[in-house]
Amino acid sequence: MPAQQAFEAVGNGIVYANWPIMWLVFNAMLVYNISVRSKIFDLFRRWMLIHTPPDKRVLLLIIGFAFGALLEGVAGFGVPGAICSSILVSLGFEPSDALVYTLIFNTTPVAFGALGTPVTTLASLTGLPVLSLSSMMGRQLPFLSLFLPAYALLFYAGPRAGLIECWPPALVAGFSFAITQAIFANLVGPELPDLMAGLVSLLCIILFVQYWKPPYRVEYEANMNFHFANGKKTDVESMISEKKDTLSFKEAALAWCPWIIIIVVVIIWTFVKVSTIGAVHVNWPHLHQEVWLTLYSRKYDAVWVFQPLATGTAIFVSCIIYSIIIWLHGVHPHELLAALKDTALQLYKPTITVSFIMAFAYLFNYSGWVACFLSGSDTSANSLFGNLQVVTAREIGLSAVLMAATNSSGAITSKMISPQNLITGVSTIGLEVGVMACIQQYLIPGIIPSE
Repeated sequence: MPAQQAFEAVGNGIVYANWPIMWLVFNAMLVYNISVRSKIFDLFRRWMLIHTPPDKRVLLLIIGFAFGALLEGVAGFGVPGAICSSILVSLGFEPSDALVYTLIFNTTPVAFGALGTPVTTLASLTGLPVLSLSSMMGRQLPFLSLFLPAYALLFYAGPRAGLIECWPPALVAGFSFAITQAIFANLVGPELPDLMAGLVSLLCIILFVQYWKPPYRVEYEANMNFHFANGKKTDVESMISEKKDTLSFKEAALAWCPWIIIIVVVIIWTFVKVSTIGAVHVNWPHLHQEVWLTLYSRKYDAVWVFQPLATGTAIFVSCIIYSIIIWLHGVHPHELLAALKDTALQLYKPTITVSFIMAFAYLFNYSGWVACFLSGSDTSANSLFGNLQVVTAREIGLSAVLMAATNSSGAITSKMISPQNLITGVSTIGLEVGVMACIQQYLIPGIIPSE
């Protein structure tokens, strides 16, 4: 490959990594950091302890599994691990446990993460129909989704405290998620399976634990003895009294405000197809129609679609709406600027990593497990090896859709031990033991699903 074309391919990958991928991730993390800086985060964790049993096993399902899947559906790329682990630490979890089990849960939702970005990327690189890939993955992943909550509880609390005592909410979480994931993946497309499955599972668990409570165990009692933000435990004046047993409607609305805004805006954005408005198709110079694809007997279409109203912009709009609301409730603009700085510091390393991975993918446009482990992204795994699976399928007479979808579905199990996601989580919660200690802690539960 000529040097000029090689450099152009690398540039194409880097640009795609930053827009739309990291644009989306940045805004999602910004919403979270604004919530932390404005103390709205305190209201959210307080709401959790008031309206759910103060039991870490139940909270692990609500925050780590259901809420994490919802965030994966909105942003992906390490955002759920960073945000959910911070929430769990603020509820009394050990930092290493919070990060480890959040990442274990962040597997089956990954294939449809960031509003279906892995699937749409796979479709654009392989030329396969988006809905066909989504439907195939929607028939594969729900089986793993069904058992994932019970599997994680088994390793977290053991056979008795984890499974025997807490199998009912684990079943509710897994079943509600799996059914919703299958329905939306097969009937709607790749954009909403995670978001809707996470939301349905979250509501089902919360409703279920209003009538069912796990046996009390002191070692799994949750608490909120401190405020947690940006890797440090600090004593701060909360917006509410720790002695209050209830939240007012205003406080509850503020607690859920950022996530409700994101869900509503993203759903409207998706169904109205706002992202297609003003889209510009850029034929990449010295690359578009200048590479002959022997397998397909056609020239390579190197087209970067610049969408100023991409999904990341939907999150940005949500961020603006949220900022206006909390500003009207007395939050100083300085806190918003501080949140912007926090986000930039947290994401500059992951941005560099994703840029290099996508550059490599576009340079060598060719089993998914290794790619997702290295990149921390099912999107990157599909970019690296999606075409290889399609080529292999056609050479041996198998379904290209089946092979490409299986590549994406199988890659998800390695995301939990991806260095990129671990680094993002460790930097967010300020974990002192580091990445290697986390890998050692869940090496066994991480490897078993991949087998």
